Amino acid sequence: MINEFKAWFRMNEQRLKNGLIQVEIEQRDDPTEVIKAVLENEMHIASIIHWEIGALDVDVLSLSEGKSIFARRYDLENPNEITLVLEEVASKFLHRSFD
Repeated sequence: MINEFKAWFRMNEQRLKNGLIQVEIEQRDDPTEVIKAVLENEMHIASIIHWEIGALDVDVLSLSEGKSIFARRYDLENPNEITLVLEEVASKFLHRSFD
């Protein structure tokens, strides 16, 4: 599912840029495959980590409050679920709302 994670960010790169969201992606393959995306706008910074086993960890910090405002682990069973989660997080970022 790591390929789907990368593909989602490639397909949504312009949309995120237009929403003034900076994205950095890092990947490592040793000892297990892990990919991380860091999203940042003027209000929030998020870390989205996708583990080889299928888990996806999302942590969002409020820059003004200096604390975590959204933390969730998803245990994904198929590639379609990764798209749903990334769409949810992107929507919250684009609307500047994690309520």
